[in-house]
Amino acid sequence: MNKLLSEVIGMADVLLCTSTATSDFVPMNSCRKVLFVAAVGALAAGQSVILTGRESDDGGATNQAIAGVSAAGLPTALSATIAANTKVPEATITPAAATSAGSTLTINGIKYTATTASATAVATDQFKTSSAAATLCTNIANAINGAAGVPGVKAAASATAITLTVDNPLETTITVATNNPTDLVLATTRACGYLEVDASMLSEGYDHVGVLATITGGGPTRVIAIPGDLRYAPMDQAVAGSANKLA
Repeated sequence: MNKLLSEVIGMADVLLCTSTATSDFVPMNSCRKVLFVAAVGALAAGQSVILTGRESDDGGATNQAIAGVSAAGLPTALSATIAANTKVPEATITPAAATSAGSTLTINGIKYTATTASATAVATDQFKTSSAAATLCTNIANAINGAAGVPGVKAAASATAITLTVDNPLETTITVATNNPTDLVLATTRACGYLEVDASMLSEGYDHVGVLATITGGGPTRVIAIPGDLRYAPMDQAVAGSANKLA
């Protein structure tokens, strides 16, 4: 019997920061993998948090990058990037009054274009521009929620902005872009990401892992370490008056 079936896997809060910092290190002597999960606050366009795996042979006092492999098969540091407005659970659009005709919003590959056409001539993949911010926000939200809507994504308009959310964050994320970042200001409300470290990735003699969170701006970042794939540990059970190890 494996102890994985009889124990609740624990987790550790290893980092809370608002600027670039290295997490606490966790030992891998009782597990094969550690999943570092990061929850990130607001990110403006262009901002990001990069998680880079680190390994240590003395609990973190000295440490080095964990080697990974790039998409091209070349050696590189093991890392994951959480970028503003890319695969996030919630984002905002703040339009300028009278957003220029031809300005576009692209949400999960579906494009919406600003137009000055009369209300009756606006296509389902367009939104009518307006000098009134509240009206413009409503027009954009209606286009996103309309016939040319984005599956799993909904838009809610306020007097000054549109908030994009997902119906099921386990199934859908939001990637939003624009060709006119001056008139259509995009931002991420919150985001998350993860980096998985396997014991096989570590250099010889290294048995503790952590992450370096490189932050280019935005809200606070919290990182939690979750161990997984516990090493096999047989349990004692008395059988017929004698102690036996159960495999």
